[in-house]
Amino acid sequence: MDNNWLELDVNDIAKIEKVTIQYQWDTIENPTPCTFVCLSPNQQLWFINDAEDPNGFYEKSTSIFSKSPVTGKWLFYLLNLVTGNGGAKVKNMSITFDYIPPYLESERQALVDLKYLTGHRWFNITCSHIRWNMESPCDFYGVECGQDNKVVGLNLHEFGLGGNIPECIRNLSYLKKLILSSNNLMTISPEIGQLEKLEILDLSNNPLTDLPPEIYSLTNLIQLKLSNISLAHLSSEINQLNKLVKIDLSYNHLVEIPLEIYRLTELNTLNISHNQLSAIPPEIGALSNLSQLSMSYNQLTTVPSEVGLLTKLHS
Repeated sequence: MDNNWLELDVNDIAKIEKVTIQYQWDTIENPTPCTFVCLSPNQQLWFINDAEDPNGFYEKSTSIFSKSPVTGKWLFYLLNLVTGNGGAKVKNMSITFDYIPPYLESERQALVDLKYLTGHRWFNITCSHIRWNMESPCDFYGVECGQDNKVVGLNLHEFGLGGNIPECIRNLSYLKKLILSSNNLMTISPEIGQLEKLEILDLSNNPLTDLPPEIYSLTNLIQLKLSNISLAHLSSEINQLNKLVKIDLSYNHLVEIPLEIYRLTELNTLNISHNQLSAIPPEIGALSNLSQLSMSYNQLTTVPSEVGLLTKLHS
């Protein structure tokens, strides 16, 4: 470190969350602790305090939480606040930057477009000082992000959404959970079929009446909630969702259930209550993993004997 100044080029595009400096010096020759002054390319200044470890190394760190990527020349200056000079020469020095993983601009824009469908604020209530259009999507209300800052969950229950979910929903390509229940949605965009990683989908309590066929291409779905959406018909393509464990079709206008649903052998929960079903086919006996079955409030007069084959049923 020449003349107590160090110049470092940072070319990464990610936001910097923390800077840590580790170094050694001769404490007998230089007993007075020194302080690093850190000057970043956007002219922000931090004083980094001392913390000594048992091996004679000093570690200084500071949290930054930059609102935008900070690239360019960083300057570090070793200052002795007691003597007023540059202090001691440092040896074995290392500087580490901790980064906030970059988010996808396409994801942020998709959430912004959804935001304009409502009058709700999108930033996290616990971080209300952060503006939703300046920070990562992970700060938006109802958004869950993974470790790499990709949006993996979106919970918009009772969020005041109306009309149609926009096409931009396809840009949330890492989404695993999508909760759109208890809104006023009339249609779901076909682009929902591009959410290939989706595992949980809740569209319940919306005046939908129908589903786009693209929903049946979401072959990683584990849970599907379609309760109270005025659904009168369920496509035979439901059998493509062969990973389904739970499906809720209650409070609809179904007069029959396609036989293909009984090929979903991973199902452990099936709710078809509060419909207009007059019969349950014997194929229901193939759902050997079924542990919860609700058929109440239909127009059933008999139940097929094959229900007795469902040995795991407890409700």
